[in-house]
Amino acid sequence: MEKNNELEVVNKNIKNLGDQKRKDATDIEKKKITLQKKKLRLKEEKMKKMEHLKSYEDFTESILVGSGGG
Repeated sequence: MEKNNELEVVNKNIKNLGDQKRKDATDIEKKKITLQKKKLRLKEEKMKKMEHLKSYEDFTESILVGSGGG
C-alpha cells in the first residue's frame, strides 16, 4: 500500500513538472509575440518619423528653390 502512495506521489510530481514546462513554454511564446509586436510598433514609429522628416526636407527645399536661394 505504501509503494502505491509513493508511486502516486512520483506520478503526480512528474505530471506537475510537465504542466510547469508547458506553462513556461507558453509564457516564452507570449513574450516572443509581445516583443515582435513592440518591434513592429517601433518600426512603424520610425517610418512615420522618416516620412515626416522627408516631407520637412522637401518643404524646406521648395522654399529655397522657390526663393531663388538654390
